[in-house]
Amino acid sequence: MHRLLHEKNLEDVTISERRRAIIENPGITSWFIQKRMALFLKTVINKLMPFKDSWYRYEWQHRGSGHVHGFLWIESAPKIDQLDLDDPQVKEMLCDFHDQFVSTTNPAPGLFPGPNHPCQKLYTDVEDLEGDYAELVNRVQLHTKCSKDYCIRINKKTKKAECRFGYPKDIVKETIIEQKENGPIITTARNDPLVNSHNRILLQAWRANMDIKPIISSEFVLRSETSKILCELYKIMIYLTCLLICRYVSKYCTKSEIRSDNLQDAMLKLSARLDPDESLKTLSQKLLIHSVGERDYSAQETCHLLQSLPLYHSSRTYVTVNTYYDSTSFKVKKRQVGITDGILEISNLVHTYKHRPKTTEFRNMSLLEFATNFVKVKEEIKRRKPGKEAVVIVLPYIQKNETDPNYCRYYSFYN
Repeated sequence: MHRLLHEKNLEDVTISERRRAIIENPGITSWFIQKRMALFLKTVINKLMPFKDSWYRYEWQHRGSGHVHGFLWIESAPKIDQLDLDDPQVKEMLCDFHDQFVSTTNPAPGLFPGPNHPCQKLYTDVEDLEGDYAELVNRVQLHTKCSKDYCIRINKKTKKAECRFGYPKDIVKETIIEQKENGPIITTARNDPLVNSHNRILLQAWRANMDIKPIISSEFVLRSETSKILCELYKIMIYLTCLLICRYVSKYCTKSEIRSDNLQDAMLKLSARLDPDESLKTLSQKLLIHSVGERDYSAQETCHLLQSLPLYHSSRTYVTVNTYYDSTSFKVKKRQVGITDGILEISNLVHTYKHRPKTTEFRNMSLLEFATNFVKVKEEIKRRKPGKEAVVIVLPYIQKNETDPNYCRYYSFYN
């Protein structure tokens, strides 16, 4: 990116100049991270760990630091729900598969940072791959500091202040998998209590902090707070599983940006941190920073929105089916230049299903199957490409309960 922002040789560009260029060019910065992520997913990640589906979302911190949260559905991942986790050979196979992609090992624990930041290097300029890997891990993959503003939380059980990410972690000689009350847990081999989980190839290619973990049970989905997920989600079109995934996504990946405190809360927090030796100007700046009452938009996020760049990417299409009896169509006003105002009736998916072709293929097809596999394009019903079936969202949620007066809707939708 800095080759786009600077005219002179990058070796002559100082760190302060790089920072200033990013701050002064939020439009290029937001465009670049979106473009780089899409290309990286296609040319690097998909070659390293071929996936059948992906979902990711852009997010910005208060200072405008862009990052990505997402999921990958790995083609070759073992189906844990079909395996005997009491079998030692199965456990060994799962651990070996996990270790292909995820590492919590530090190649050089305690390595002192060099004068030049390794993230400033282009991958093509790296000569010592082992040394470069060690520098990156010790620069960007260590949880070096816990603070109340970031990770220190009061444990509800022990009533003690603890790191919500569990650092420092125990040293583990080799990766193990254990059965817990909430499902199987993988503990990765670790020689450094502070190193964060990562993939070596992705780390050296992307050249920035990352977090990568597998989802191996539905319970893990509900409690995970990781930035990037390596996973196999079983039977994606079975909707109980989809609901579990949606609960995780809504909890973390699609969480709204944090809003600023209101004035009263800001004053209370600020008063606890005041330094009597600070100047009036510094105190006034702190008050202004803490007094905004709505959620903050960084310059980078604003430019991302102004350029109409997508906030999220999904390899799947999402289709909403409204099963209310009177929801087969809706009406809108139609206005065109030189034509009298009229009413335009737009049919939804339920209406399209009711008027589907009367052929053998469609005759006994349920609404669920129709919504999953077919789409209407210019008055023609076409089958979706294999492996790209739609994810169906049902409104309202229908429960299988024969005593419920709406049971007929459940039956007609799924059968």
